[in-house]
Amino acid sequence: MDPKQPGNSLSTANRVAKLIGDIHARCSNYRAVSETIQLTESCLECVQTRLDIFHEYLRRAESTLSPRAQSALLQSLQNVEDLLFELGVQLSPNIVMGRLKWIEPRKRRIKDLVFEIRMWVQEAGLTIRAYGVLLKITTVDLLYQQLLGTYHHSLTMDGHSLKMYDHSLTSALALARRIHNRAEKAQPPLIPNSALRRVGPAIKNRAFATLNNTDLVYAEAHCHVEDSATRNAIERMAAIFYGPDFPFIPEHLLPCIGFAKQYDGRMYFLIYQLPPMSPKPDKKAPVPTLANALCNGIRMALEDRFRIAAEVTMAVLELHAVGWVHQAICSDNVLLSTKGGEKGAITDAQISSAYLIGFKPVHLQDPGFPKLPAPNDFAEQGDVRYDLYHLGAVLVEIGFGQTLGAILSTARTVLGEPKRGETEYERLKECARRLGNKMGSKYANAAMMCLLLSRQPKDPVRLRERLFEDVLCLLRQIMDGFKAGE
Repeated sequence: MDPKQPGNSLSTANRVAKLIGDIHARCSNYRAVSETIQLTESCLECVQTRLDIFHEYLRRAESTLSPRAQSALLQSLQNVEDLLFELGVQLSPNIVMGRLKWIEPRKRRIKDLVFEIRMWVQEAGLTIRAYGVLLKITTVDLLYQQLLGTYHHSLTMDGHSLKMYDHSLTSALALARRIHNRAEKAQPPLIPNSALRRVGPAIKNRAFATLNNTDLVYAEAHCHVEDSATRNAIERMAAIFYGPDFPFIPEHLLPCIGFAKQYDGRMYFLIYQLPPMSPKPDKKAPVPTLANALCNGIRMALEDRFRIAAEVTMAVLELHAVGWVHQAICSDNVLLSTKGGEKGAITDAQISSAYLIGFKPVHLQDPGFPKLPAPNDFAEQGDVRYDLYHLGAVLVEIGFGQTLGAILSTARTVLGEPKRGETEYERLKECARRLGNKMGSKYANAAMMCLLLSRQPKDPVRLRERLFEDVLCLLRQIMDGFKAGE
């Protein structure tokens, strides 16, 4: 069998399915006595689930796929086909050597192949997000239940096998179903004001609080809620991100656990569960954000800056993949905690993972925030291009290690006062060009691409694909370079 024979995505998917069946048949006699076989079979379950998702998507949308989506899906399927073909060869027993002796000299290569297949599983998840697969399968309950039960075995430090559930893609599909399926709508609780106690200062309509005097939570206020449309929009957002009914939440987003409101109903508070953060935030301090760290001159390692940029970009892709927009991306809406690395320090700060906060359910402008300028006349809030423009601005901020205001102020010193008719967009593009000297050409190109995409025609499908291909993939390549050097 030649794994490289030509064909379209569907025929390739059918060949992959046959390979999986063949490998399962070869493993069936040995799974009880060989840990290597157990690891292999559980990995195949993750592959099978993604293959079933591709099958359903192609059945529903093959005739409408863009050329780039067709190419990406076919390449992904061909990659796993090659890996499975070799795995099948490695798992062909030599009867002369006896029941299990045949596997010993091949064990290392088999484990290497299983590792590569797991990497493909992660890449396939990104492909599913980037090319609109999720939005085509939100009503397929069987696939969702299949994802919920998918797991793989992983070896612990002491050599024991540990069952690891595959939650990353499940969370994305769960969010898509929550947004687009009426049957999936949750009912977040109205939390009584008496159950909440603010423990940190309330700055820019946000603070840490305790819930029932125990759990530390993050509270975000939405002011001037004076009409039913605004109230409904806020309650809908609470329902979409409601955590307790949610099996999982996409990485770098926070689960909502309910909402509270003032007695007159003019101010709503969305209450979010805090993730485990290392270093832990000081609950009696203001809510820590990327903007705080930049304003305070916190010393960030280069790898941390690349990581934060990739995490924020991944969070934006997660949202766009399920048909949602953030509407207020800025460094003040990136939650992260730091320890050490204060201005003048000789060592870098410890920095936690980054999380997107500050979602705008409607076109509100809280008085605590500076007005976010639209990049052009047609990229208004609610448009993915609005998100892309401000994501580009955040990447520029991370690259220079300064807030946008400080960067533009410095630009006036270096470039002179803006010429008549010169927009902030043009200034930001010039700043992005200059990032190459600080962060390298790939990072500069990623930041520039966000800004350029904000000027493209309104095409959410195409813009989501470009965000993945021309921004996130560049940032992941940079991070892979750091991992290779460890």
